[in-house]
Amino acid sequence: MSEISIGTSIKKSVELIENVGREVESLFQMIQHEINNAIEEHAVVKSIDDWEYDWRSDDNDWVVKDYACYLGIGGRKDKTVPKRYICLQVSLAGDGMSTKEDNNQEPLLHVMFWDGYVVFTDEYYMVPSWDDEGLKLQDEVLFNWNPEAEPWVDQEWGYSLLLTSINDLDDIRKKIVNPIFALIQGQGVEGAKLVDIEGIVRYEPSQDYGFRVKMRQCEPES
Repeated sequence: MSEISIGTSIKKSVELIENVGREVESLFQMIQHEINNAIEEHAVVKSIDDWEYDWRSDDNDWVVKDYACYLGIGGRKDKTVPKRYICLQVSLAGDGMSTKEDNNQEPLLHVMFWDGYVVFTDEYYMVPSWDDEGLKLQDEVLFNWNPEAEPWVDQEWGYSLLLTSINDLDDIRKKIVNPIFALIQGQGVEGAKLVDIEGIVRYEPSQDYGFRVKMRQCEPES
């Protein structure tokens, strides 16, 4: 390979990395806008904080492999302390996307409703390989840390989508915004229609990793 072609290859790689970051930021902004609108119409919850961001680079600190944003929410009478967080996490590589066992190669978009926000440096983020005590996997699609909870303030859950399945506002509303608020309202997996979503990620138990991505399973069941 000539010196010119090496330099050109590096330049193109840098441009690709920059484009990925811009595309993820643009996607987050679109989702945030739709969630903000939905919250304005919601009778129970409201935004407590502004959207915040976190990210994680690879081991060499050269490339960002995970992006996250989160929004603190509370009840209509709450003022300053969020009771729950709506979290979004895009994982392009590493343990946020796959385990060594499933070797998933598809980037994932995780949607979470947690009592805390994503902090990559504290290893508090969404992974396929959960092994938490009491965690339930519902209908292969919803990780639920408190499956008996109905009030939104007691809920903790998360689900995942193939990043490539989110292509327009209709996808954002049907696959992210509508399910979030259906789950918050206590409608469960069936009411949120999670199993019918094109691009929903299904998981299965793993002997070594708690859970893993269930491969060749991301289409709705017939």
